[in-house]
Amino acid sequence: MALIVAGAVIVPLVVLFVSSFKVLDPAGWDTTWGFGNYVTMFTDRIIPKAFVNTLIISSGSTVLATLLGCFSGLDQRADQLPGPQLS
Repeated sequence: MALIVAGAVIVPLVVLFVSSFKVLDPAGWDTTWGFGNYVTMFTDRIIPKAFVNTLIISSGSTVLATLLGCFSGLDQRADQLPGPQLS
C-alpha cells in the first residue's frame, strides 16, 4: 500500500520536474530542452504579481475553510452538551 501511495506522489512530481525543462517555441507547438522556463520565471514582471495573487487567494480560502470548519464543529458539539437546547 505504501508503494502505491509513494508512486502516486513521486511519479507526478518527476513528470512535472522533467516537463519544466521543455521550452515551447513562440508559436507554442514545438518543444526544445533548456532553461528558458526558469529564465522567464525570474525575468518576467508578471510572475511575482501572479505569485502574490495566488498567495492571497489561497490564504483567504484556507482561513475561510478553517473558520467554517471550527464553527461547524462548535455547532455539532453544542447538540451534545447538557443543558437547554437553543433550537
